[in-house]
Parts: sequence; structure tokens; C-alpha cells
Amino acid sequence: MTDLRYDPDRGGRTPLARKELLEVASYLRDCGVDGMEKPAAHIEAIVAELLWRRSKKKRVAKAKSVTWTPELVRDIQASILLNPSKHEREIGRMHGVDGGRISEVVQGQRTVEHPNGTPEWRGVKP
Repeated sequence: MTDLRYDPDRGGRTPLARKELLEVASYLRDCGVDGMEKPAAHIEAIVAELLWRRSKKKRVAKAKSVTWTPELVRDIQASILLNPSKHEREIGRMHGVDGGRISEVVQGQRTVEHPNGTPEWRGVKP
């Protein structure tokens, strides 16, 4: 059997305990004494079930993305025109979207297209 002293530089005691218990179970099986099979199996079951760390499931937040509809874009554009002094973050809160998405509307990356293909924005309609 191995040395049972705990070495803090080599990690925790669980791997050592696991190894020692499996050696004891092997010894019980090989000793030739009747009735040692059941205790050896019990020790192996303990090692298999209790001496392993289960990996934790990673928790992932649910996506809260808003569906971008032409009506939402028009509402945001109207809010920007009606409230020029409000910050983009405040306008985003009013509509349930992130302030960075409001800047996309301002820059023209999220626009409502007219049937003739020109964007409707800042009150200028084709």
C-alpha cells in the first residue's frame, strides 16, 4: 500500500483515498477468505458513487431579445425626434431595448424601408 501522508503540494486527499480504497478492495478479493467479495464490492461502489466530484451544470441566462418590427423602429424614430435631449439609454428603456440598439437606429443601420427602397427617417419621406 502507498504512504498515507497528505502532501499539500500534490493536491487534495480524495484521489489518494480513492486509490487506497480500491487497493483494499483488491486485497479483499485476492486474500482467499470466504465472504470478502461482498465487502470488496461495497468498497468499490463507495468509490464509484461518493468519491467523485460531479461537474456543475453551467447556468445560462435566457435570451431577452426583442423582435424588431417596422412599428418598433418607427416608434423609436419618433421618440428620438420628439425627445432630442434624452439619452439613447433612456429611449431604449422606454421601448424595452438596449441603448446600443438605439444608436443603430440613429446611424441608419436599422431602418424601415419604403416600397420604393428609400429609408424613412428623420421625418423625411420620399
